[in-house]
Amino acid sequence: MSARKAWTPIIPVPDYAPPIPRHRFGTPSAIWDYRDENSRLLFRIFRFDPPAGKKDVVPFCYCENAQGEREWRQKAPREPRPLNGLEALAARPDAPVVVCEGEKTAGHAAASKDCIAASRKTSV
Repeated sequence: MSARKAWTPIIPVPDYAPPIPRHRFGTPSAIWDYRDENSRLLFRIFRFDPPAGKKDVVPFCYCENAQGEREWRQKAPREPRPLNGLEALAARPDAPVVVCEGEKTAGHAAASKDCIAASRKTSV
């Protein structure tokens, strides 16, 4: 194993976890919280829109390493990743569901209130 520490996501995120520190890209243009059916935070996705470039979509997980250190890391959870919108599905299990390609699209679809809009982060 390399000198780098291996970090393992802690899912769901413990209530005592600190806020995510400022990212090198600055302030995100959007933040999506992935939550379970009990509304517990699983991980977060930040979207950054740099002025001179394409969007950057960055996952953050609260992680632990073998030495017991815990911190937020720019890291995606393991596959299979959960749907974004699980808490809405749990609250309305009989509602129609629209699964969208991304979080932003799901947000627009959810505005209709006629259905549950969900998305899944397939690559990060």
